[in-house]
Amino acid sequence: MTATNRAREGDVLLTLSPWAAGGRASLDAVGRNQVAIIGYADDFKLMMILTLAVAPLLLLLRGAPQAASGKRAAAMET
Repeated sequence: MTATNRAREGDVLLTLSPWAAGGRASLDAVGRNQVAIIGYADDFKLMMILTLAVAPLLLLLRGAPQAASGKRAAAMET
């Protein structure tokens, strides 16, 4: 759906006519579908940018400290 719709004849013109109630409903449905697709794509783009921005923080993570070879950590029982 664009402002310069080339559907000037036939059934398409009658189906997407803004002067008829059914045409307005069809145009609304087409517009809502396009908005949903654009929003979905934008959401994936935002998630990609956030993932790339946070990925260098993985380099700052350290592993768990290793216990000495002969010693075991004490566990408290309740």
